[in-house]
Amino acid sequence: MSEVLEDGISNLPGSILHHILSFADTRDAARTCVLSKRWKFIWRSIPILEFSCKNSSQANSFGDFVDTTLELHDGSNIQNFILDASVLSNESRIGKWITTVLSHNVEDFTLQLTIRYSVLMPPSLFTCESLIKLRLYSGPIICFPKYISLPRLERFLLFGALFKDECWNDQLFSNCPELQFLFLGSCTWAATHNVCISNPSLQKLIISNPKHQDGFQNCAFEIQAPSLEDLTYKGIVAKDYDLSSFPSLVEAHIDFYFDVYNTTWEQAIHYGAVISKFLRALAHVVYLTISDRTLQFVPSFPGEEEDDIGDASDDVSEDNHNNDAA
Repeated sequence: MSEVLEDGISNLPGSILHHILSFADTRDAARTCVLSKRWKFIWRSIPILEFSCKNSSQANSFGDFVDTTLELHDGSNIQNFILDASVLSNESRIGKWITTVLSHNVEDFTLQLTIRYSVLMPPSLFTCESLIKLRLYSGPIICFPKYISLPRLERFLLFGALFKDECWNDQLFSNCPELQFLFLGSCTWAATHNVCISNPSLQKLIISNPKHQDGFQNCAFEIQAPSLEDLTYKGIVAKDYDLSSFPSLVEAHIDFYFDVYNTTWEQAIHYGAVISKFLRALAHVVYLTISDRTLQFVPSFPGEEEDDIGDASDDVSEDNHNNDAA
């Protein structure tokens, strides 16, 4: 008489089964419904959903699968949602998915779209009360509302967005009272005249624009972040800077891009003065890294500019010397 083997895995608590399924692709997790009666509905309540599609021939079936998965998902919370797709073209469909996921109190949301048209995000994405981590990767345009309020958001990563002047005001990030980390990468700012990042809780700010991106050359750039501890700035020199004091700043990495060969003497003087102004705000940082090209572009100019640049260089050099001695 043959012995019936007990299915130990199926008898595990639902939370453990959810944890096991979290390591599988969402499509594979859905396939577990055929294993037994216990598994038939388990996948409908998994807290981690990850969808990825890079093949245009599979775009329709992929979209249908996402539709079905979200429609069948029960009322439980979605902890982590990831959508990575470069072949989708139905903006309303994407918006419906986002709205559905937000209704499940999602905490960690990642959206990566590599498409060539603007995407109008549902307003609810920028007023979601459950979000703790938000990552938006777009190629090339994400349309932002003028008002953002994310009361629990701690980390915000934004890559490849196009910003227009009407999007910006000094309240854009200030309504995120728990924000600690902000990354702005490969964004286009050419149509923006004033950029203000104001947040009292922000601790780490990374602005990274490769030299081929439109930078801040036409912008007055302002940072008001009294709790900032770590600053990275890589990009084209802005038209002007207005930086608050950074009493908590410990570490800064600065790398300015500019086209030396197509820069006039007047522009060089202006760049030198603006860079000097930027460095003055970092004079008391503990660890300061400045790229070679930035230092090489701060020459001595006759007149007032020479005094300004010289004083800033002395401040930074003296501070670093004191830090080394300590």
